[in-house]
Amino acid sequence: VALGAYSMRGSSSWNSTGAYSVGVGAFSLYSYTSGEKNVPVGHSALYSASTSKWNVAIGHSAGYGLTTGSDNNVIIGYLAGYTGTNNLTSSATNNILIGASAQASSSSAANEITLGNNSITRLRIPGLGIDWTTANVPGASLIGTTASDAPYTIALGQNAGTSSTG
Repeated sequence: VALGAYSMRGSSSWNSTGAYSVGVGAFSLYSYTSGEKNVPVGHSALYSASTSKWNVAIGHSAGYGLTTGSDNNVIIGYLAGYTGTNNLTSSATNNILIGASAQASSSSAANEITLGNNSITRLRIPGLGIDWTTANVPGASLIGTTASDAPYTIALGQNAGTSSTG
């Protein structure tokens, strides 16, 4: 099913290729040729996914760069998996990206969950009493609170980053 201008444009044979996919939004699955069971919702979602399989992308340009061999991904959010240096491309498999401009750790990331973009500095789950920032993750000690100390360094574990004198 293709709904939107140029949605699933690359699919030339509806009977033998492109089985069970649904493209909703202009240019969704634009480069699609023989992938299957993909569900993009949004303008240009999964735009480059020519042979990818079993992906869900919701949001404008979500998963735009996914190409050959990029399977089993869930990408939700405006430009999720598309912006920055770690656009998901070929061989990106089994990832979950949620949030506007959410990026994986690399363009071919596998088996990864990313919540939010680089602007997110707090994780809250009120029902479980979780409210974490980089300064209060359980069992973590923040090292380098000023530019002269080790900036952006985090040590995890009991007494991590402490020195012992003996």
